[in-house]
Amino acid sequence: MSDRYITLVVHGESKVGKTWLGATTPPPRLILDVEAGGMRFVPGATVKWNPLADPPPDADGTWETCQATITDIRALDMVFQWLNSGQHPFRSVTVDSLMEVQSRMKRELADGGVMSEREWGILLTHLEDLVVKIRDLSEHPTRPIDAVVFITGTRMKDGRFRPLLQGQIANLLPYKVDAIGFMFTTLDESGNVRRGLMLDDDGTHVAGNRLGGRVPAVVWEPSVTGLLDQIFGPETTTTEGDAQHG
Repeated sequence: MSDRYITLVVHGESKVGKTWLGATTPPPRLILDVEAGGMRFVPGATVKWNPLADPPPDADGTWETCQATITDIRALDMVFQWLNSGQHPFRSVTVDSLMEVQSRMKRELADGGVMSEREWGILLTHLEDLVVKIRDLSEHPTRPIDAVVFITGTRMKDGRFRPLLQGQIANLLPYKVDAIGFMFTTLDESGNVRRGLMLDDDGTHVAGNRLGGRVPAVVWEPSVTGLLDQIFGPETTTTEGDAQHG
């Protein structure tokens, strides 16, 4: 196992391409579709997986993206059990999105009522634990993950755009990963839309990284696989066993 992996949080406003970015991780990739439907327009061959009923699909060459629709926390727990077992084909995992995971946890804890202070504490613990467990799959002893991506919305708070999460997890999240990026769109001189991923804090958008200066402050038309190549160099191995973490 090498150090050729990245853990990343991406926040940004709606419809700027966060889900698209989550589908640029190394295949075969797993996307946890917690928003139920956000993956309909992701390009490439896709297979669906119900983690409550079936084992992960085999990497038979007919798909690159596996979509696991997460409708409750039980399904999320089952996905982690499969990933932690190492009995799966995935090289990357994207959670789309963390704010929806938090919303589902909140609904299940409160059971339709108002959250108590104790329940807010439980929610923080559960969400932080989930982030850490999925992040740590990057160093799994038998089936390490090359890229872990957490997607969430953004909001303006205290004069800065921050991850759209309730409670202290919004402040803790940047410390849990290698990089946190703000995704945005702009128009070029010809009026064409350009996507950008800000990886250095500009004082207005929460962003930052510990990548040792290997990436610019803004990556244009970003892809997660491209980030891995930029940070560590192009992948040179091709066999399944050697491909794990390069």
